Amino acid sequence: MNTFLDVMLADPCPPCLMWLPLLHRMASVEHVCHPVVCDACQVRSFTGFRYKCQRCTNYQLCEQCFWRGRTSSTHSNEHEMKEYSSYKSPTKQLAHSIHKSLRCVPMPNRSTHPIFPERPERPLDLANIVPMTPTTSRRRPSEVMNDWTSQMLPGQYPYPSVLPKDRSANVEENVNERTLIARLEEENGEMMREMEMLKQQQELENTDEQLDGLRERKAQLEDKMRVMQQTRRQLMQQLEVLMSELNVSYFCHVMDSL
Repeated sequence: MNTFLDVMLADPCPPCLMWLPLLHRMASVEHVCHPVVCDACQVRSFTGFRYKCQRCTNYQLCEQCFWRGRTSSTHSNEHEMKEYSSYKSPTKQLAHSIHKSLRCVPMPNRSTHPIFPERPERPLDLANIVPMTPTTSRRRPSEVMNDWTSQMLPGQYPYPSVLPKDRSANVEENVNERTLIARLEEENGEMMREMEMLKQQQELENTDEQLDGLRERKAQLEDKMRVMQQTRRQLMQQLEVLMSELNVSYFCHVMDSL
């Protein structure tokens, strides 16, 4: 067992075991789908690893094209590539970056009082608390409330009757962030719909071009068939003339023999 552990934990790892991490990563990304277009084979979505060029703008390859060295446009195999085993939506990345940048902005009205945990670190010993006497219970409610607030344990604060301004500012900031994220998602959806409409228009244009080609081919075949029918008609006329000449010559030959 010690020998096995020494071999497995050795640095560097034995060459015969260096393929194990790669095999594990390949198995983990086997069913991971990347909804992007490979710039080499133009496939619209693929599974496995995704490779992005660090020099070309938004140039991505699937694992098949990357391993086989396929390239397109100005990309070269000498460019540095980054490997991805997952896909994150650009909308979520943008929303996360905006939310992160807004959280870094200092708030002038932010409270500086310490934040205490919801539960005390040590359980409180309530055995020595003296119950309220009848004289204190007969006092006015305002005095009871004042005594309650003055006898609170260290680290405890009464619930405020009015929300502080910094909390309302935080709520307003959160609402503004959500509104901005919703507007960005709506704009992204409109862009995707416009791209889909352009794609459908392009497919319709390609279909019209194919129909024009088929109509032109049909016209050519009809012209060829018309020429063939005219040639057939001429051949039939020539055949009838030859048959009549043969009949006349045969009749003359018979008459001469008689």
